Parts: sequence; C-alpha cells; structure tokens
Amino acid sequence: MQPVDGNNDVEGARARWLSASERASQLAAQLFQPGSGYGDPEARIADEHRLQSARHDAERFFREYHDLDKRDMELKLLRVQRSQRLATWASFAVAAVVGASTVVNTLVAVLK
Repeated sequence: MQPVDGNNDVEGARARWLSASERASQLAAQLFQPGSGYGDPEARIADEHRLQSARHDAERFFREYHDLDKRDMELKLLRVQRSQRLATWASFAVAAVVGASTVVNTLVAVLK
C-alpha cells in the first residue's frame, strides 16, 4: 500500500470548512441586525437564500473534512495493525530460534 499524505488533504478540508463556517457566521451577523427591517420582501428572500447557501456550503465542507479525517485515521490504524502483525511474527521467529537452539544445546550436552 502506498503511503498516503492524507494529512495535507485533511488540513485543507478543515481550513475550507472553517472558512465557509466563518463566512456563514459573518453573513448571518450582517443580515440579522436588530431593528433592521426589510422594505423589500424579495431582498429579504434573496438574503435568506444567500445565508442558507453559505450554511449548506459550510455543512458540505464539514462532511468532507469529517470523511477525510476518518479515512486518514483508519489508514493510520491499519499501518499500526500491520506493524503489530510484523512484530508478532518476528517475536515468534525469535522464540523458534531460541527454542531450537536450546534443544540442540541440550542434546549436545547429553551426548557428551
């Protein structure tokens, strides 16, 4: 398996999500000022649509970030599991060599 540099992807997705979330928050703060009534209902609807679009973008970027972060974590766990499996087999190999060596040394000592 090729090493994947998913960390950059995850950080990029996180930055996009935070930026979109900040834009949505700023837009909401600008649009919904106390005492600022809308004289034109179409302008109000257009502003609400812009805000809803910004919120949807932030939500989409959050899902992208979450998915990439989850995939990156799963890849790291798979690497750790593979490493543990190799360590286990290495341990068994060492134990087998030590066991065989002990048997040979015991036989040599008995036959002397």
